[in-house]
Amino acid sequence: MLRGYAIFAYLFLYAPIALIVLFSFNSGNNASDFQGFGVNWYFKAANNSLMLSALQNSLIVAATSSVLATVMGTMAAI
Repeated sequence: MLRGYAIFAYLFLYAPIALIVLFSFNSGNNASDFQGFGVNWYFKAANNSLMLSALQNSLIVAATSSVLATVMGTMAAI
């Protein structure tokens, strides 16, 4: 019984993520109408300069926060 509730909870949490991943490969222009698999939206995102700038900023913030957290965590542990 408890296993059934756990499976339902995981499906409830992960099914929307799976649908978003599935529809991200939609080759059509409308998100509600799946017209086949394609990666053209990923190519458009990769060629967008604003998207690449945002990705660069995100990676800089992630790397900086990782290094700072590691250093401060090590110092706190010692």
